[in-house]
Amino acid sequence: MSDAPVCIFNSISMGEIALVKSMLQSADIEYYVENELTTGFGQVISQSPAAGGMKVFVRPEDADDAREIVGSLRED
Repeated sequence: MSDAPVCIFNSISMGEIALVKSMLQSADIEYYVENELTTGFGQVISQSPAAGGMKVFVRPEDADDAREIVGSLRED
């Protein structure tokens, strides 16, 4: 099994990313967000679909639990 972080969620919406972060924090799951910029012009770039948006990564051993936690955001 690889030790590489696993991407469990991606979005161009800062609101969705904030919600996912909150959900993971509540579950005591460590994470990091790639391409998350908080100020200036860079924020627009990071949210662009062409730039891949923002991606939430967790440890491999937490991936299944994290996907289950945030899965309801994608169910429509």
